[in-house]
Amino acid sequence: MELEQKIIASLVATGKITAEIAEEVRLTAINSGSKPTDILLSKHLISEDDILAAKAQSMNMSFVTLEGRGISPEILNYIPEPVARKYKLM
Repeated sequence: MELEQKIIASLVATGKITAEIAEEVRLTAINSGSKPTDILLSKHLISEDDILAAKAQSMNMSFVTLEGRGISPEILNYIPEPVARKYKLM
């Protein structure tokens, strides 16, 4: 199953969207050529964090948000500043 389909299935399974919305988004994606997750975001039906959590779940990974958490100054010793800036790590 394609990753986008797994993400949509995960969103339905967790109750973030209904099966009806998933089907509507699937049809819209086919007709427009857009990704289903982009459609969900553009219609404000789910948040980006919802998509990221579903994506992590579909890939058997944990989803962790670091928003609002402090970053230890020791971490800065492991990640060079140019790399952190380039990849917007902090």
